[in-house]
Amino acid sequence: MAPHRRKVVIVGAGVAGLAAANHVLVRDPSADIVVVERSDRAGGLVETEHADGGFVVEHGAEAILLDDVDGDGMAGPLAELEPSLVSAAAQHRRTLIASRGRLVRAPELGKASARELVRLLSSSALSVRGRLRASLEPFMPRGESSPDETVEAFFARRFGREAFGQWVEPILSDVPGPASGHASVRSLLPLMQSLEHEHGSIVVGQLVGGHRKQSRRAHAKLVTLEGGMGMLPLALAGALGPRLRTGVSVMEIAHLAGGGYRVETEAHGAIDADAVILAVPAHAASRIVDTLDADLAGLLAEIDHRSVTSIALAFERRDVPHPMRGRGFVVPAGEGRWTTACHWSSAVFERRAPDDRVLLRSFLPHVDGDDEELVAAALHDLRDLMGIEAAPLLARVRRHAQALPEYEIGHWGLLTCIRALASDHAGLALAGNAFGGVRIPECLRSGREAADAVLGALA
Repeated sequence: MAPHRRKVVIVGAGVAGLAAANHVLVRDPSADIVVVERSDRAGGLVETEHADGGFVVEHGAEAILLDDVDGDGMAGPLAELEPSLVSAAAQHRRTLIASRGRLVRAPELGKASARELVRLLSSSALSVRGRLRASLEPFMPRGESSPDETVEAFFARRFGREAFGQWVEPILSDVPGPASGHASVRSLLPLMQSLEHEHGSIVVGQLVGGHRKQSRRAHAKLVTLEGGMGMLPLALAGALGPRLRTGVSVMEIAHLAGGGYRVETEAHGAIDADAVILAVPAHAASRIVDTLDADLAGLLAEIDHRSVTSIALAFERRDVPHPMRGRGFVVPAGEGRWTTACHWSSAVFERRAPDDRVLLRSFLPHVDGDDEELVAAALHDLRDLMGIEAAPLLARVRRHAQALPEYEIGHWGLLTCIRALASDHAGLALAGNAFGGVRIPECLRSGREAADAVLGALA
């Protein structure tokens, strides 16, 4: 009798789900894999459009830091795509901040450099009082030995509330990632917290090189793929062939009497499997497991997500007065603008636009309104801050509703409880940006770990 082929259903074909499926096949080439995706394409938040006129438009993640790639985190996918890697321009680390209608140079958050500290203390984005308060950071006492606090409370305590609002918060609001000042500093910026605990000061810790990993991240190489980051999910999806089914919406999963699971879809019948990996946003996973385990569904629903709209705009270079020396700019909430950030895509990476044109991406913190209204809002801020009066040659709007998890206080404790409840269901695993980080390598790693978990349960 032929041995039983283990059947694994992966729900969600973002990079985490695609990584999970590929890793199952690496570990068990005989496995029967089915990947179902609600939308009509694979890739999730990673999507590249090759638009008319020679523009390479990213609608989601546009780059990775090589420092994010530990040992084998992306070794498989990147090994084949390595010839297509493109490094960012040297100026990419320079970020500007909108301040009183002007763009001014922002100190780099987390860079261990006396020059950056001087830049902070002389920044025109801060009032004299704000600069004086920030200069006292080395002399501020350590925080109480509490397990966690919000990002806002941490930086306001170390540098002052003005420095948080005018410097830290806008940089953290840059896409991608959890952005709220209510996010957990332990979850979002654990290395900053370590500097305080080990050296009593972020400034002192950076100046003495007290945290080498933080320094490495500050100098890590930013790269993308020549044809856009969308090449990565395309490669992963291509390896799956007909195992990937798009346009399939999963309604719920349930236990089978003899073991395993039944995956109920909206219009494509049921799929029985030995194991299931849910590689979807936490709120979607909550809906899917509600009848299976109401307690697990309730905990998943506690993970908040934020929305963002990405607006790609192209212009003739002659119509953009700003020199665009840097990665782009971020906007403090107190500036009262629609835009939270703008990336200068064609200034950071070559061949994103023809030489005589530029490609920008503006980000708005909501998805309401029609495309024309959102584009008009972005253009209003570009006119004020960059002097762009011309109509765009190209405009592309992508809404990402409830897409990015907020790592609020207690997030990792919540994940511990979620994993404990999920472990009661042999062969069920969770993957995605809510469970291990929002960067591409972290999502790939999350998918791989979920694959290991279900295969281990089936062994």
